[in-house]
Parts: sequence; C-alpha cells; structure tokens
Amino acid sequence: MTNIGNNKYANQRVFCVFKTVEAAYELFKAGVEIPHLNLGDVTQNTGETTVLAKTVRVNLKEKEMLKEMRDAGVKITAQFTPSDSEADVSKLLD
Repeated sequence: MTNIGNNKYANQRVFCVFKTVEAAYELFKAGVEIPHLNLGDVTQNTGETTVLAKTVRVNLKEKEMLKEMRDAGVKITAQFTPSDSEADVSKLLD
C-alpha cells in the first residue's frame, strides 16, 4: 500500500489481490481509485451473512464497505475462476 500511496505505479494498471474485503476497503478509503473489485472467494465468514455468489458470503460490516465502494462507482463482481461467468453483485448489496 505504501508504494501505491507514493505514486510508484502512477499511470500504470495494477492488479491487486486482497486477503479480505476490509483490505480492499482500506485502499479505497486511502484514495486509491479502484474501478473494479472482483470477489473471488469470500467464504471464511460464519454467523449472519449475505450470500452474493456460490463462493461469496459477506458479513454486515463487509456489506456496508462494499455498498460504500459501489456507491462511489466501483464495479463489484463475483467470479471464482476465469472459466466462471462474471456476476454483477452490486444490486445484492441492498
């Protein structure tokens, strides 16, 4: 995150892999433009969750983070493998 924040990748396309939704949200809140966020495998959540796709379950906190990102113009999709169809999950956050 430090290198991105210091513009080491200015004018370059960067592919980021995040371990958690919260990590992506932190980068977003730091002012880094994230045009597209794919949720590949978010299955570690237990308890009360919202199922967005077969491999994506988010808790209430993550759902709120994703809503904020979506409302700021981030395209949010779910696609576990390249052979899977990309699913727009933005509307499932409401």
